[in-house]
Amino acid sequence: MRRSLYYLWTALSSYTVGIFVYTLILKFMGEALGSDDVSRLLFWTFPTFMCVMMGLYLLAVLILKRFNRYTFWLQTLLFFIISLIPASIVPIISGFGVFFGSSFLISVEGLLFVAMFASTSLLFSYGVWVGQEKRNRGKKIYLIVSIVILLILIALFMV
Repeated sequence: MRRSLYYLWTALSSYTVGIFVYTLILKFMGEALGSDDVSRLLFWTFPTFMCVMMGLYLLAVLILKRFNRYTFWLQTLLFFIISLIPASIVPIISGFGVFFGSSFLISVEGLLFVAMFASTSLLFSYGVWVGQEKRNRGKKIYLIVSIVILLILIALFMV
């Protein structure tokens, strides 16, 4: 049960960091999200994160372990590559997939989603890697680090 809660926290904290990264980049660009925009962002990205990314992450970990290539850096690289898939799915979910195609990833809006899902993949990779350890010390460190990152991003978001 505790292990399941740890992975649930890892997924949710990683996703939340991605949302904050998206909004912070927008803020630095001089843009802002309205309440309708936030709900659309969550509607477009959360199902993609939970269904597509989580499934592909699990598949990546299983493949790496099957071929005895499970290292933190290789997992992180695979997770980053996987993060490009949901970023390219967003315009399809939002109804603009026919118009954008693969060029969406290099557009300004597409790069925001790439940054969002890439930051999610980095934090999630670290959390999964720590979760594979036998000791609980790494999990406690991850929980502290993820909470601190969330608090810093919330503080930056409030400015």
